[in-house]
Amino acid sequence: MYGSIFRIKIKAGQEQNVLDMFGQWEKDRKPKGKGVVTSFVLRPDNHPDELIGVAVFRDKASYTANANDPEQEKWYQ
Repeated sequence: MYGSIFRIKIKAGQEQNVLDMFGQWEKDRKPKGKGVVTSFVLRPDNHPDELIGVAVFRDKASYTANANDPEQEKWYQ
């Protein structure tokens, strides 16, 4: 398994927009991502203005292929 753990600092009033974006990724991008195992978005109790994301792939090659996909870059931007 291979993946990323990332922290997102949420601007005031933007939390639902960020969660919606990740929901859209689950719907649109995840089925197209070869080697995607799972993903999570979590909120730490002691930092309510942050989210922690976890993306898990089958292997490094799958992770790299997703990272290099122009559609993934477009979503990320």
